[in-house]
Amino acid sequence: FPVTIIVTDLCGAVLQDEFMITVAPSALSVSAGDNQSGSCVDLFTLEAIASDAVGAVTYTWSENGNAVASDAITQVQPSQTTIYTVVAEDLCGTSQAEVEIQILPLLSLEEVADISVGCAEEFTIVPSVSDPADVLSYAWLEGGNPLSASSELTTSFTQSSTVTLEVTDLCGAVLQDEFMITVAPSALSVSAGNNQSGCYRDWE
Repeated sequence: FPVTIIVTDLCGAVLQDEFMITVAPSALSVSAGDNQSGSCVDLFTLEAIASDAVGAVTYTWSENGNAVASDAITQVQPSQTTIYTVVAEDLCGTSQAEVEIQILPLLSLEEVADISVGCAEEFTIVPSVSDPADVLSYAWLEGGNPLSASSELTTSFTQSSTVTLEVTDLCGAVLQDEFMITVAPSALSVSAGNNQSGCYRDWE
């Protein structure tokens, strides 16, 4: 920016000079650390580290544009995968960085094997989850239509069908598995008896 100096002597003469002051861009930079992952019950620590700052540094952490903290180090507990942005500001400028917290399901679901059964034969399926205590709900579906909300499925089919199991954990994450129920052809047979013969009068 330009600066002007004006000097007036005892006789009233005025001397004037103008010069330019150029301020170099701020060298401030900030790091938000490495991306992290865990479940919705975990507490995550975020730490902003500024370098090449001039004077004191202030920090603002935000989530989806909303400020959530104003310290260099803060803790968060998101319920879903979230990106946090930190803005650092010193006397000469600002710098920002991002870090992602990835929320993983609390549990894992073992794949249900396809099943072959007889027509109308009752069977039971017990799914295997890593920690049943972390399950919020079960949903068994056939073609999108609900079959059961129990932890296990006891049913029978008269024709082959595709069944979907949805398990929701305490964090709201949904694990899904699809398997096939193959119904064996019916063994039903019918007899109409032996052929017969006779004349018309025999039926009168």
